[in-house]
Amino acid sequence: LLIPAVMLSSPILVTLQVGNFQLAAIAMSVLAMIQFERGRNAFGGALLGFAIFKLFPGLLGIYLLVTKHWRAAIWTFAFSALYTAIAWLWLGAHPFEAFLHYQAPRIASGEAWAFLEIPGLEWVSALNQSVPGLVLKAKILGLDGMTRATMGTVAWVWTAIAVVLTIVAALRNASMSRLERAAVWVAVLGLATMRSPFLPDHSGLIAPMWLWSLIAAATVLTPRKAVLVVLGWLVCTAVIPV
Repeated sequence: LLIPAVMLSSPILVTLQVGNFQLAAIAMSVLAMIQFERGRNAFGGALLGFAIFKLFPGLLGIYLLVTKHWRAAIWTFAFSALYTAIAWLWLGAHPFEAFLHYQAPRIASGEAWAFLEIPGLEWVSALNQSVPGLVLKAKILGLDGMTRATMGTVAWVWTAIAVVLTIVAALRNASMSRLERAAVWVAVLGLATMRSPFLPDHSGLIAPMWLWSLIAAATVLTPRKAVLVVLGWLVCTAVIPV
């Protein structure tokens, strides 16, 4: 019953308009985890094995390993390898070489997001919801030492935090209800997306909006809780107009 509230929210509508694989990757990842729970490891692997090319769903791979879903992890790896082979045969080696020798080093150094430092584009940093993006916001506010190296350090610290939280959640997997497990999967994906140096607000709010719907669905409403649920929706739909 809350699906319309999710689908009509700003993050979903904006993402559908401007186009971003983020929305599909999150949806495919959660659908994959549901399939794994139902014992459909091949189907789940086909979904997660494709979504994982977005990188951040890889955190769910750690979740699978900790919960000893070995077959699910193997099917996911197998389908990722299959998709890679198909892409190689279809497109040739040039896209792979371009990524490994040009884009990957730029991603590692932070140069891929150099546009965030262009004078006059401070508004882009303002709508950036990533954790490393806080460094650029601090730089704009005049704080010293806010360099790309600092961004890289913050990104890896956040990665470590996200991995630890994922492991802690996975260790509690058996004691959680189905709804709680689904909420955890969405939360893990949300934490993972915040690792990127640039996460526009509409992309960053996809996971929180979906998580809101699961929390709201599990809430026994009282007048006070109803107000909190509505306020939660407003917070998760607050995309800055550009």
